[in-house]
Amino acid sequence: MTVKAQLTEINIYPIKSTAGISQSRAFVEKQGISFDRRFVVTDLQGRMVTARKFPKMVTIESCLLSDGILLSAKGHSSLKIRYQDFEMKEFECKIWSDRFDAYTTIEEANQWLTEVIGKEVVLLYCGEESNATARN
Repeated sequence: MTVKAQLTEINIYPIKSTAGISQSRAFVEKQGISFDRRFVVTDLQGRMVTARKFPKMVTIESCLLSDGILLSAKGHSSLKIRYQDFEMKEFECKIWSDRFDAYTTIEEANQWLTEVIGKEVVLLYCGEESNATARN
């Protein structure tokens, strides 16, 4: 007997520890599901910041755009981040016990997230150029 499985819904989380986006289909790339956890919020030392310690993170919603990502949170104005505006400076990041280089985005994103979360943070991009898949 052959059993067929079909994906009907999946949640992706463009920014780790923030609200997810429900999708009816997904594409898989070298780093995993497209657009899933491609961004991470860290403190100024590159240590991941999570909703476990900063629960306001789960109020941050992302909307994927063809040229970037739109961030919103209740009580705050929305922020559009365009990929072409990313600084793309290497920034050492630590997620749990893994260390790798991610890339800076824009200062406006750092300021916006700092205001929403209540802690000085940095938004990093872990896209194709990152070595996030090469775990130590």
